[in-house]
Amino acid sequence: MGQRTGVDGKLLGAKTHLASFTGRATMTPEQINYFRTFGFFLSRKLLSLEDIDLLSRAFDLAMEKARGGARKPGPGEKRQQVIPFFDYDPDAFFPLLDDARILDPFEQLLGENFIFTVSEGIIHTGGSAWHHDAYAPEGLFSMRAAIYLDPLGPEDGCLSVIPGSHCREFRDNLVDNKDQLGTAPENLAGQ
Repeated sequence: MGQRTGVDGKLLGAKTHLASFTGRATMTPEQINYFRTFGFFLSRKLLSLEDIDLLSRAFDLAMEKARGGARKPGPGEKRQQVIPFFDYDPDAFFPLLDDARILDPFEQLLGENFIFTVSEGIIHTGGSAWHHDAYAPEGLFSMRAAIYLDPLGPEDGCLSVIPGSHCREFRDNLVDNKDQLGTAPENLAGQ
């Protein structure tokens, strides 16, 4: 996909922001049960096409800034990962932290007192081997939100979830025994 630039060539700021969303993004009991059982849920068209376009332009410019002007990685090259990411354009990205479409599901699943810990921006250049995300400290639960800004399909390898791997005992067993499964974890159900 070609480089998207803002009119002024700068990171999007206070003049350009996400569309105002005044409703609530309440999850249904079925969605909550689905998440608790499988460890993920998908919310298609959560953001408008206008919101995606604004975030996509801000994302491209922020990643370019983080690269210091170096060339964007291409297919087969090492991906670009930037942590913390929101700091590269707070005006464009910080509003996501208060957006009910994202905030409400987190509050429903984790409670009102959850803590936002990290933002990251990633340009994927192909699939990656199965891995678990970071562990939460004992007695706590962590989860992430991913916003995909480009159209994706199964051949893009952007995300594989092994249903149930969010449960510590199952995930630990999977990690400990992945070499004795007769197949790579990424070939298990959930691809």
